[in-house]
Amino acid sequence: MENTLLKVGHPMTDDAAKLDQDKKGFLNFLTQHLGRKKLLVVRDTGNEERILAELKDYAKKENYTLLFLNGAQITAKDVRELSERGAEKLLVVLENLSKAEHLGVIEEASLFRAILDLSDPGNDEYLFREDSAFLFLAEDDFPSTKLSTVSLTWAYESAFYDDRAFREKVLSHMERYREKVLRIREVGDVRGKAYGHILPEKNYHENFLPLVREDLITSPYLSGIHWHRFSHHLNSSQVLGVNFFYPLLKKGELKSFLDLFSLEDAKAYDPLHLSFSKLSPVEPSGRRKSCFDFYMELQDGEELYVLSNYTDGCFGRAEKESFLEKYTAVYGPLLSASDMIEESFKNEAFFLEEYRYMRSLLHLQEKSRLLVLLPRENFQLREKALYFRDHVLTEKGREHFYPVVWEEVIDSLLNQLSNPELSRYYETELKDKYFRY
Repeated sequence: MENTLLKVGHPMTDDAAKLDQDKKGFLNFLTQHLGRKKLLVVRDTGNEERILAELKDYAKKENYTLLFLNGAQITAKDVRELSERGAEKLLVVLENLSKAEHLGVIEEASLFRAILDLSDPGNDEYLFREDSAFLFLAEDDFPSTKLSTVSLTWAYESAFYDDRAFREKVLSHMERYREKVLRIREVGDVRGKAYGHILPEKNYHENFLPLVREDLITSPYLSGIHWHRFSHHLNSSQVLGVNFFYPLLKKGELKSFLDLFSLEDAKAYDPLHLSFSKLSPVEPSGRRKSCFDFYMELQDGEELYVLSNYTDGCFGRAEKESFLEKYTAVYGPLLSASDMIEESFKNEAFFLEEYRYMRSLLHLQEKSRLLVLLPRENFQLREKALYFRDHVLTEKGREHFYPVVWEEVIDSLLNQLSNPELSRYYETELKDKYFRY
């Protein structure tokens, strides 16, 4: 069977077009929800000027009339009067809604009721076109809880967009996850400073989802793992990789994952052929060998190395003082012999600057592949991966290097799985923890 992983341009492969589209986060949000939902909430993160510019361009393109209202001055009467413009295609931008508290409890509730009544598709008393909507510029104190208690309209007509940076959103989500899901009040600390997304080290096992947690000690795949010193961080990319791959081993469904790339199944289901924290078999024995999050030896002799990424920044540089000896003894010869890396990038300076990525690429050989899993919104890492594929690797190297987006892989996997328990696990537990931030 022809191995389509060797083909650049496989549908699962990340590319510049996908990246550019995903970067249009706010416009994608509008396209997806405007006309379907009537209460759009945009978290204001200091990028209001850019958001408003994009909103004005979108409104012009889609023939919306923009109205701007301020919660510091608005009243329920002002909102009800919007029904007089029911024939127009309106997009009502409302900021500072939290400041409506100045109206007093009763008037504030009346204002919220007016907004929700106008947004209720089943309310014939107020006329608001099907494609008209409110868009709230929300800050941390946005009164979503108050709105949800006024009417069920809030629950089925609202949609949220968070414009914060990816890492900031994830860490905030992980803090809530620790409190609401794990119900752990105590937080971990780094050098005396507390962080909400870090578990106390005594609770590190709670970082693993139940299907994994129950086997941490007994499974031969897990018991020998060398855990990173940050594995009690809820955003640990190593733990994400284990939470993703181990259930496939446990339930014998790794083939469902490999089928996404038209790859053969594993040669055997045992820790010799499938392993986490795989130390480099290419680098000579010694300290600090390269380590991969997951490794598979397949039936046709292919080797698949996997790197799991989450909130990581771009792969970093090496410290020159401790690096030179190893470069001379280990990396230099491997780099020189590689036909996967362009000659212009085979030098000490570039290798030093891009140490962590380059040493991974040295494992690209005739029968080996490197799969790099990247979150959709970690644009910095996706740009880095595409740069290496398109510029640093030779044409042959590009056929062996495979950057893919986590969310796309998970959604595709859900269409392949035959085990209902696994389907529920990936759709709920895994997504809830890592990708519904």
